[in-house]
Amino acid sequence: MEVREQIYINLMERKTITWHSLQWRVGILFLAAMVLCGECFYLSWNRVLITQQSTNNELRAELINQSRELALYYPNQVMEQEVSRKDNHVKAVQKTVISHANILYEVDRVTPSQVLIVGVEIKELKVLINGLCPDHSHVASLLEGLKGISRLGNISLISSVMKNNVNQVNFTIEMDWE
Repeated sequence: MEVREQIYINLMERKTITWHSLQWRVGILFLAAMVLCGECFYLSWNRVLITQQSTNNELRAELINQSRELALYYPNQVMEQEVSRKDNHVKAVQKTVISHANILYEVDRVTPSQVLIVGVEIKELKVLINGLCPDHSHVASLLEGLKGISRLGNISLISSVMKNNVNQVNFTIEMDWE
């Protein structure tokens, strides 16, 4: 006897995969993949958004602190601007003002060597000079020298008195300065 191979017979109905059912399955898988990718995208951007909101909150707090500091600094800034404005005004006035040292230098420059100036009084725009010299010619020489100074004007001899016992002239000269 010969042994035959066994034959199996499937009595169940055969299920065939149609193109239409395959498209549905691929579509559902694609849709699931899209939903999964969308969820990942949403979660990553949500993390970025939370980080940015946290940074914005920190920046707002810093802005509030700096605004408070600026409010404290503002009076100083106004004061600095006022000082700067006044400083500019002072510099402008200083350019037009002749210092007392300049007047004394000019007077000393034209004073003859035999004349001794014992007092200079400067009040507002008036200069009063008191001095001693051997005779009236030296006083005249001093007056001529003072007339040569452009900053001085209205030069007048107030007094010139010769003391007999010491051969000395006491004089007082008054002038305006510009």
